[in-house]
Amino acid sequence: MLCFDVYPYCFLLGKNLVHPEYAYLSPLVALIAAAAAYLLWRTGLKHYNSAGA
Repeated sequence: MLCFDVYPYCFLLGKNLVHPEYAYLSPLVALIAAAAAYLLWRTGLKHYNSAGA
């Protein structure tokens, strides 16, 4: 969790980072998570049946 929270902020503020490449991973991981959530949402909608009347 640290690399997705602190590293981008430290990079933008110009602080020294042990692994500065982690600052670039955060947007990539966010895009992957958003794509996975979208696919799960679409799958859920395709298999949805009405709950009642």
